Amino acid sequence: AENVGRSFPVSHELTDALGGEVSSEVSHLDKSENATEQAHDQLLEVYVPLRVGGDEAIVGAFELYLPYSPIGAAISRDTHRIAVTLGVALAVLYLALLRVSVDWARTRRRAEDKDFEANHDPLTGLPNRRRFQSVLERLAREGGGNQVAVMYLDLDDFKNVNDSLGHSVGDELLQAVAKRLAGAVRSDATLARLGGDEFALVVPDVTAPAEPAAIASRLIDCLSAPIRLRCGLVRVDASVGIDVTVARDLDPDVVQRHADSAMYMAKGAGKARHATFDAALDDRLHRSVTPAGGLT
Repeated sequence: AENVGRSFPVSHELTDALGGEVSSEVSHLDKSENATEQAHDQLLEVYVPLRVGGDEAIVGAFELYLPYSPIGAAISRDTHRIAVTLGVALAVLYLALLRVSVDWARTRRRAEDKDFEANHDPLTGLPNRRRFQSVLERLAREGGGNQVAVMYLDLDDFKNVNDSLGHSVGDELLQAVAKRLAGAVRSDATLARLGGDEFALVVPDVTAPAEPAAIASRLIDCLSAPIRLRCGLVRVDASVGIDVTVARDLDPDVVQRHADSAMYMAKGAGKARHATFDAALDDRLHRSVTPAGGLT
C-alpha cells in the first residue's frame, strides 16, 4: 500500500508487455546511493499483457510489484546450491577419472614389468636366451641378402672365480663384464646373457667380411684390463665363436650351434681368442668323439 500513488519511469519491459510479451525488471524505490538501502528497496516489476475480447486484443498490461529481496535470496541460494552440486559432481568425476588413469598406468606398468622379466636376465639386465631367440627368428622371417653374424662368448676359467672368491663375487664380475661388452657393440646389435658365464651377440647387416672378426676382437680386448670389484682387481678373458650367414638362409638353431662350436674351437686353440665356424673342422671334432662321450 505504501507504493500506491508513486510514479515510476516507463521501462522497456512495460513496452514489451504492451506488445504481447511477459517481461520483468528489477528496480528501486528511490535513487539512494546507499547500496544497503537500495538492496532493501529493490522491487521485481512484472509486466503481463492484458487481453480482452474474442480477438484477444491487447488493451493494456498488469504491472505487478513484488519485493525482490526474498526472490533474490532464493535465486542466490539456488545458484549457490547448483554451484556446490556442480562442483561436487566435477570433483567426483575428476577423482573417478584419476582412479581410472592410475589403475590403467599400474596395469600397463605391471604388463611392461612382466614382459621385461620374461625377456631379460635378472642379474645383468641384458636380453635373455628367449629374447635372443626371438631376435634371430625375426631376422630369419625378414630374410634378405644381407649378412648376419652370430657370436657366442664364454669367459675363460670363470669357474675358478666362483670357487676361489665365491658366487657373490662371480655375480658381481658378470655384471661388470656385461657393462663392458655392452659398450663395445654396435647400437643395432643384440647382446644377451644365455646363462652362467655365456653371452651371445647377433649383428645384422654385416657390411664387410672382416667386420665379425673385428667385433670379436673388440669384445676380447674390452675385457683385457682388470676389473675392479669390491674384493679388489680381477682379471678375466673370453673366447668367442663366430658364425656368419645370409639372412634368407638363417636358421636360428643352426647358427647358434655353429657359433657354439666355433667358441670351443677358440678355447681349444688357447683361449682369449676368437674363431669362425669351419664346417670341415667341426666335422672332424664331432667324428673324434666316441659313442661313450670321450675323445679318441
